[in-house]
Amino acid sequence: QKFIFNYLKGKNVFQKFNNYMRSFFLSFDSYNQVLNNKKYFVGFIPNLINNKFSVEEFLLNFEDGYLISIIRDPKSWLASATRHSRRFRDPKLALKYWKNNCLNTLNYKKKNEHRLIIIDFDDLVTETERTMKKLCLILNIEYSDKLLVPTFSDSKIQSNSSFKATEGFLDKSTLKRNVEKDILENNKDLIDECLHLKSQINNLKI
Repeated sequence: QKFIFNYLKGKNVFQKFNNYMRSFFLSFDSYNQVLNNKKYFVGFIPNLINNKFSVEEFLLNFEDGYLISIIRDPKSWLASATRHSRRFRDPKLALKYWKNNCLNTLNYKKKNEHRLIIIDFDDLVTETERTMKKLCLILNIEYSDKLLVPTFSDSKIQSNSSFKATEGFLDKSTLKRNVEKDILENNKDLIDECLHLKSQINNLKI
């Protein structure tokens, strides 16, 4: 990948990012698809919405690009987050992170309404086909049933889960996860604030 990236020699941020993505996919021997006719590259970048410099750089350099923010119920998210990373072991700090993520999402949605797409995590899991069709319509790309399950290069892959990973289907049990009762009680005020933000987000989702 490094050899390909150096060979492509990007001159600006847009070209360098485009070359990075091209070099990433071209470095796979099994990836035989032509990249020149691709309309979008899709990248999962955790915490991007909380990095003001990165968001502004993206919006400036990728005029045709979209930011997609997937918002999950704070209680369900907390149950997964505390298992995912040590930085989220403290429920109060984790919920403040969730709150900050939502506030930034709302802020950028107001400033860049048509370039920030908000998806509700529950909708993505329970109404996958409808949600993906709406997303394809916004992005002006062709819908495919391949979008209903996690895939990479047309092959089904395992889900990215803090619990037991699944392959070939969406695990709807993710919506039923919750934290211990005492954690909910000890952080009730903060959770209520998060739920209020979630209700505002729901009015802006696709």
